Amino acid sequence: MLFLGQIEGSDHYLAEEISESFLNFYRPDAVLLLHPSYLNINSPEFEASIAQLERLGTETSVYIASFDKNASLDLKEHHKGIFKIKKTEAATLRDKIIKSGLTNMAHNKKESLILSAPTGTIFCKPSGETYSEFIKASELASTCHEIQFIAFTLLKYAAKVENLRCIYIDTMSISSYVESLISYLTLFSSNYSREISYYSFNSYDGISSRPDENNGVFVIISASSSNNLSKKIKKEWGLTENQIVNFLSYRDSDEEKIKTVANIKELSEGKNPLEFSEKKLKIVGENFAVEASEAKPVIIKTTNSPQKIINEVIYPRREKETFSCNKVAYTETKEKHVTVDWLKEKDSIKAWLEKIAEWHIPANTASIIVDYRNPSINLLLDATISSVKTTLGHDIKGYGINEIDKIPKEKATIILTDAISTARQFIAVNRELRRAKHRGNRIFISPFALFESKKTFLSTKSTLEKGESGFDYKLLCKEVLYIGPSDLAKIWNKELEIIKKYNHPHWKSRSEHLETKSKGIANRIGSYTSSSTFDEFSREFAFWPDDYETSKTFSSSVYLTIACILQNMRSMDRSEPDSLNGHTYQARILSPDNFWRFNDALIQSCLWRAALYSELDYRGSSLTSRIFSDLVLKYIDESKNKKSDIVCDYLIALTIGKIKICKECIERIVTHGKSELDNDNPALEVIASIEEKFLPQEKSRVEAH
Repeated sequence: MLFLGQIEGSDHYLAEEISESFLNFYRPDAVLLLHPSYLNINSPEFEASIAQLERLGTETSVYIASFDKNASLDLKEHHKGIFKIKKTEAATLRDKIIKSGLTNMAHNKKESLILSAPTGTIFCKPSGETYSEFIKASELASTCHEIQFIAFTLLKYAAKVENLRCIYIDTMSISSYVESLISYLTLFSSNYSREISYYSFNSYDGISSRPDENNGVFVIISASSSNNLSKKIKKEWGLTENQIVNFLSYRDSDEEKIKTVANIKELSEGKNPLEFSEKKLKIVGENFAVEASEAKPVIIKTTNSPQKIINEVIYPRREKETFSCNKVAYTETKEKHVTVDWLKEKDSIKAWLEKIAEWHIPANTASIIVDYRNPSINLLLDATISSVKTTLGHDIKGYGINEIDKIPKEKATIILTDAISTARQFIAVNRELRRAKHRGNRIFISPFALFESKKTFLSTKSTLEKGESGFDYKLLCKEVLYIGPSDLAKIWNKELEIIKKYNHPHWKSRSEHLETKSKGIANRIGSYTSSSTFDEFSREFAFWPDDYETSKTFSSSVYLTIACILQNMRSMDRSEPDSLNGHTYQARILSPDNFWRFNDALIQSCLWRAALYSELDYRGSSLTSRIFSDLVLKYIDESKNKKSDIVCDYLIALTIGKIKICKECIERIVTHGKSELDNDNPALEVIASIEEKFLPQEKSRVEAH
């Protein structure tokens, strides 16, 4: 069946479209060209198109049918063939065309037409009922021809409404179908002025918006799994059976005389509509809005920390500058979240390598693969060769990562580096070893591993240890830390982008500090107005033993402690009250009370930098926004009296958007800062940025005044 809804393009263009439509049908028994009766298909402009129909051969029957304002068919035989259609079968043929046409369209659009609820969720319809599938009727048509065909299918039902004046639809998303329907009704009438309107009543929310007068009203429900909306409207609006229709449904016309244009139940996956999930996706029109609870604030407690890692890995290195933040590694172009200088640990690592050689290195090991671009790798390589030689009693040779083809293929090999965060280098070398047809065992060694989470580390470990030829490869690390996403490193870049525009000497100094990316940040984690924060660093940091000296402590070790604590809280089960493992339906945020409790500048700075953006979004509650803004106001006052130097750091967090508060609280901070701070205070430049970014209209009004 070829459907010609309107005259579009030239006769030549139409002829080409007809020709292309036959490519999937070699020799059909019959062809039917269907068009509205006001198109004169016998005019000369259709000669080329009709000629295309005659090329199908003598055995193919060709029929040309026109439809009128009632969607009734006038059937004419254009070319006799084997297949015969009687004129008395026109009404039955029309219904078959409607059913088959819509069903075929639905099959072709199934993936976008019938949406399945994401894993672990369920759709909550406007009626309050929950279903695992949702019919998105607006996706059925994607071309003008398809829209016109849908209008034809609805014409059959609209024509039965006497003196039709207004069409009501449950969602504006099907307005294109109704526009085309009204276009047909107008063109079929002798009066070409448009007298029919349409109105969307927004599903169940608009049931009370019943028309004042029922005469001339026609209601189209876009899609329904149960027909319940149609039944409710029919009853409450007092409509007749001819005045309402379901366009798409999982049910046929039922005993309550609710009519269905097309039943597409066969496309359903057959999921139980009574499936339960506490995670509901609310449907508004044909869109989804998450049914979310207010974000849950979480307090950091000592019981939340991975104390063994802190006590054994981080705390003993607090005075060594082992860890650095925002550093560009030798092979990278981007800054790393946290890096490790293994040379600060060379004695303990040598002892560890001796144990590795004794217990894990195969006797036939003949080579070590390293990246010679690493400036400190030679010392680590020498230490490893020495340990292996002492244990195995023979020499092994070092190879660069570009010399993999040269290593002994049948012997075990060691792949060595000083620290990994994603193990991309190990994975790349492992791939090259396979290509080089290396058949020996493989031992991956890295003294330090700093991964986003335990899950990513175990996944990487599993990938590397899947050996070939019956071998179980090994990934060996002395220390493993879980420090959160690598994107956290970007926070210092974002700060630098902002402060480079400022003129105060404080910001010039801070910019220079952040630009030394080859060295990284071991101290001055935050943007403080004093030269050091050690005097304000607590002697009673709750997560460390109490025998440390603040003057000898590197800030990066404090940052790493906070990062590990927050990541540990993210990995906790959602059922635990202190978990930061939120989801789309209820976010978990760091309570602003944490910043009041940990009132040291260094800890506060580490806290907001190591947190995720979503964990510091306080806009959902005016209370949490106010608690945080009260803290900033307090520090503005203390900055005025030279009692605190943390206010600039908090203002940077707000400017970047890492910490988000409601507009009213931003106004409080801007107003208070501008009125209380001295003109030479570097915080004023940041406040100006906050005002320009978040309060542009208010600033413009003030300037105009």
